[in-house]
Amino acid sequence: SGINAEYGEVCARCPNYCFDMSTLFRFAFLCLALIVGISNSYRSYDGYKIFGVTLKSNADHGKIVDLESEDFLEIISESRSNLLEVLISPKNLARCQQVFRSQNLLVEVINHNVGAHVRKEKIRTPRRTRCRRRKLLL
Repeated sequence: SGINAEYGEVCARCPNYCFDMSTLFRFAFLCLALIVGISNSYRSYDGYKIFGVTLKSNADHGKIVDLESEDFLEIISESRSNLLEVLISPKNLARCQQVFRSQNLLVEVINHNVGAHVRKEKIRTPRRTRCRRRKLLL
């Protein structure tokens, strides 16, 4: 009676939608691909820079902490010598540099492209291989 389950029309026998198996498999494959894509994604650090910022006062430190709380940068290390190392994304670079200039902070670039450095380290670091177990002769 005009039922076309292939296209997801309402079934005459029940109030549910009916689908053929190929439609269900396509939907399951799409869900699986989406899950695998999300789980294999990682944060890309291409264009991110690491700066060393020398602080002159507690107010300077407070300003950097404010930038961090507003998600403009990430403090990755602090030292007793009033030096902060901060990670800044390309999209937030101009705003952070503007604050550094307005506070007259001494800033030094430590790493120009964190993403390239990560890739280089990944290539340089060999994967661990399995060692064959040997019996010890005592």
